[in-house]
Formats: sequence, structure tokens, C-alpha cells
Amino acid sequence: MNIQVLSPFTNVHTPIKPMAPRPASLEGLRPGIIENSKPNAQLLMETWIEELRDHAALGELSLGHKSVNLPPSKELLEQMKANADFVIIGTGDCGSCLAWTVRTAVMLEELGIPTVCAGSHVFEEQFKLEAAHSGMPNLKFVFVQHPLGGVKPDGVRAKATAAFPTVLAALQTAKAA
Repeated sequence: MNIQVLSPFTNVHTPIKPMAPRPASLEGLRPGIIENSKPNAQLLMETWIEELRDHAALGELSLGHKSVNLPPSKELLEQMKANADFVIIGTGDCGSCLAWTVRTAVMLEELGIPTVCAGSHVFEEQFKLEAAHSGMPNLKFVFVQHPLGGVKPDGVRAKATAAFPTVLAALQTAKAA
């Protein structure tokens, strides 16, 4: 018996797209969150924003919502462009939400908004593959321990705190030594 494994990706070359420049400091910047209605997604990302506020005086939060399995609306992209200096988007813990999390992040990066994708650690390779096939192989990710759904708020906050150093590093340029 032979098993044939098919990939949904083609061999078509995808040109590399430039990412938005990362700021040296988050001081005074306006954060944005785009959550996709996955359980605990908003709490996870709001916890990171609270922790970022301990490191820098951030501006007002712009909160956006999108469907798990659809692209972002033109209005949502315009909202983030007008009101956010960086965005955290997620979460990805399955196929369609992962793909649209990455694709939305690429759209935001193309608009000049530094963006970080949040996802479950068990899907790390799929996230990176989707980013590469979307033309942004160096897209920034933060992975939290799976699962996120079904976890009590204190557990979500603990997962957020454990991943926080990665969030901070993904949003800023490396400090010169």
C-alpha cells in the first residue's frame, strides 16, 4: 500500500515582502489588538498589552475583531492604520485561523505596522510555512503552550507572562551592545 501526501502549497515563487521597521522603543506608541474570537485570544493579548505598559507609557489601545476564517475587512485595516503603531494578532490554533492570522499580519506589515502573530506552540511549523508562502518568512511570532481554549483566566495570564519576553523582542529593534 502506498500513501501519497499532498501539500496545499505550490512551487510558485513568492517574492519576499519587506516587513515594517521595528521601533527602538515602544514609548508613546499606540497598541492594537486584532482578535479572532478564539477562546481566550483577547485575554491573552490584553495581558501582553498590560505587561507592555509596565515597560513603556503606551497610548490608547485600538481593539479590532475579525472572523476566524475570513480576511480582515477594509474598515478593520483602516482602523489599525489610523489608530495603532503596532499590532498583536491572533490566536492561531487550527488551520483556518492560523492562515488568516498570518495573512492579516502580512497585510498589516505591508501597511507599515509592525505586527506579531500569537499562536499555539503545536502549530509553530505551520505558522512559519504560511508566512514563507505569503512572502514574509521573517514574520514575528509568539507561541504559547497549547491549549489556550478551555483554560481558566489565571492560566491564560500565566501563559501570557511566560511568553512576554518574546512579545517584547518581536516588537522592538535589538538594542545595540
